[in-house]
Amino acid sequence: MSILIIFSVFINPAAGAESIDNDHYQTFIIKDQNFAVYFDNQADCAELIMPDGSKEILKRQISASGAKYGNEKITFWNKGERSQISIREKIIFDAELVEADSELKHIFTEQNNKKRVFFQSRGFYVMLQTRDKNAEIVLDGREFTLEKKTEKEHSSNYSSEDLQISEQNSSLWIKVEDYQFYAEKVTLDEYLVDKELNLRGLGQEPGWLMTIKDDEIELELDYAQVKINIKPANFKLIKGKEEIKYEVITSLINFKIYIIESPHRDIMSGRMFPYTVRIKAGDRELIGGAYISN
Repeated sequence: MSILIIFSVFINPAAGAESIDNDHYQTFIIKDQNFAVYFDNQADCAELIMPDGSKEILKRQISASGAKYGNEKITFWNKGERSQISIREKIIFDAELVEADSELKHIFTEQNNKKRVFFQSRGFYVMLQTRDKNAEIVLDGREFTLEKKTEKEHSSNYSSEDLQISEQNSSLWIKVEDYQFYAEKVTLDEYLVDKELNLRGLGQEPGWLMTIKDDEIELELDYAQVKINIKPANFKLIKGKEEIKYEVITSLINFKIYIIESPHRDIMSGRMFPYTVRIKAGDRELIGGAYISN
């Protein structure tokens, strides 16, 4: 009976989705970043150590939920094991609490005399579309327009008020304030051969999430009330010219997952994704956005 209920939820019609024309965006990924934090409760502040080792002193701020600290450049919010680091609201890292292993202690050697906690952010995607005089960049779904400043044979530089982009061959250097982050180009072909990369997707009404790993497909449906885990024995990968398809075959339900090389905009949040995902079961389907992550 529970499996029949899962199927009933799964085949709900798609809603809250909008596919857009492919405007020749290149896709990049900023991989995991590590942060260390020292909370000084007496001074009512926090010392945030950035991935490059630089420090920011953040004052405690009013927050409706959790603990919030900030200065004129950076905002740090923390509740339980979750945190968010925002640099000028341009680059935003969603991070989780991690254990202080030997690798992290080595990275943050200068802070070993303080009681720190460590957070690790999951990598996020970057989309870039260049034109003659400017560039459109999408940082984890948020869109910005930058003016072209210089162009050389193998590199171009773009900037806005407090965001700078340097495109060099198959990589980007993204600078906000004094902080610089490296993003490497990624494609669906690279995702298929790199076992460290995952494909994540999401859609709305009812909310659903998808993660495709090398050895498993995970679906969370109906606002995560229903979860389906599918092993390789029950799915088949088929690669097309501008899409990849997963055919899922079980003793009870069959469906197909299409990952299409066409940008998608979530109609509820406005967030843009580099790929469109369609999950089809018979004449019903779910539509959403997808991106590559590590």
